[in-house]
Amino acid sequence: MADVPKQSSQQQTSFVIIPLKDRSKEPACRFKAKNSFFTDNCENTGVRLDRMLVLDIDTNRLPEGVTVEGAVNTLREMGIPVDSCPRVRTGSGGEHIYLSLPYSAPKLQARLLPYIDVKAGRGAYVVAPGSIHPNGNKYERLNGIRLVQAPAAPQSLMRMLERPAVDSREISPGLIDSEKLAIVLGALDVTVFQDHDRWLELMMACRHACPDGELEFVHWSTGDPVYCDHGESIAERWRSISPSVDGGITTATLY
Repeated sequence: MADVPKQSSQQQTSFVIIPLKDRSKEPACRFKAKNSFFTDNCENTGVRLDRMLVLDIDTNRLPEGVTVEGAVNTLREMGIPVDSCPRVRTGSGGEHIYLSLPYSAPKLQARLLPYIDVKAGRGAYVVAPGSIHPNGNKYERLNGIRLVQAPAAPQSLMRMLERPAVDSREISPGLIDSEKLAIVLGALDVTVFQDHDRWLELMMACRHACPDGELEFVHWSTGDPVYCDHGESIAERWRSISPSVDGGITTATLY
């Protein structure tokens, strides 16, 4: 059972805990969550980030010579109050750094730096401390700061992460860049596309609109807790589809 710290009943309403499959990031059941910090018969749990933002340092993408602590120092230099944040060592050796989101938070970009992902808002979640990574390592808290004590995300960070507004009417059918694709996908509720045919049609439209948008589409698709561990298979499916027009499904389908 994950060791997410138990909170008062008043604080529990701030978070939803998702039971995950043992040694996995995948939810144990569809569309079920608990307003509790403990789950029975489940080794792993996830924390939904409805009002939270997590900076996820990915060790697989750290540049040569850059350590996790070096990445943390970079965040400090950017004015992020890292030392006041709840911090968790992930099973892969990276870090989750928690901040709270303002109620008026804009839509955010999915990445702060090439090796630091941003997970935030409705539908997003991270694996909770105490859970076991598929490699057998444990997610471990690095300090005693509770999630409810997470400081607010600085306005400077919010400005860096805010997605520029784009009027879809200004995008004609044809190719768009990956940044615009991320903006378009960010406006869509991923859980609405759990029907395979509907999801596939969207993928084909995105493939035609932005042949280089694999990362953005995979990131959006795996934002659905049901498919969070399907990144590799989604990427393979993306590559199997030709960017050329197929069955009349083009960029225009996105709008």
